[in-house]
Amino acid sequence: MAPIQSLHDPSGQHHQLRIWPANTAGPAPLLLCLDGDWLHDDLELFCATTTKRPVHLASLGYGLEHAQTAARRAFDYTPLGPQGQRHDPRVEHWRCGGADAFTDFLQDDVLPRLRSRLNVAGPVALYGHSYAGLYCLYALLRRPALFDYYYAASPALWWYWPMMLNQAQSFSLQQPAFLLTMAGENEQWHAQPAIPGQPRRGGSLTLPLVTAFMDTISTQPLLHADLQQFSELGHGPMLQRSALHALHHFIQRSQSQHNSLSS
Repeated sequence: MAPIQSLHDPSGQHHQLRIWPANTAGPAPLLLCLDGDWLHDDLELFCATTTKRPVHLASLGYGLEHAQTAARRAFDYTPLGPQGQRHDPRVEHWRCGGADAFTDFLQDDVLPRLRSRLNVAGPVALYGHSYAGLYCLYALLRRPALFDYYYAASPALWWYWPMMLNQAQSFSLQQPAFLLTMAGENEQWHAQPAIPGQPRRGGSLTLPLVTAFMDTISTQPLLHADLQQFSELGHGPMLQRSALHALHHFIQRSQSQHNSLSS
């Protein structure tokens, strides 16, 4: 089992980092997965059962109960809302707006720590699901050079829609980047009920929002952007499915890039 490292961001908030070094010799690319609290069992199993894993793997979480994790990620993985809104549009008591500080934390602490522990060479990738998928897209828009590959699964683009779409319209790159966005065919987002205490009913499909965002961002010439749809999958099942897909995809792409450089 991967040992847990305790980290504190500049605001004093606690984070947990797990690391699974590549099980092949020599330097290797790196994939960092957000939502480590909800993925570490799947990552442990993947690493235990994969005989040849030529990439380093790490996860970042909080080590908290589900409700506490949900509130923390709603802050860390979101920018400020329109006109400086600081509360989540779906759960009003959740704060938002921590994404830029979280990016600084990744850049100044998490990634240097991983590089000091691991022999990293080649592309570095980021994976996130739901709010963390939204964060992957935001990080790409705001600090695209921080990672080479962005894996955004089920991104919560309904979050103050069309804010992210508007930002994508003015997006530009100075160097190539790769984005794979993944979405389930049956994913929906559910607004808060108009009357407090009433159940949330129905829902709106998220795939049209994802498609609109990808159509806009794909016009950037230095960005290789793909959208992959998963038939008959809803939001929850997409977490495990997309994480494992991102792992296999990153391994394959990294090996192809290595082989092309070696030939």
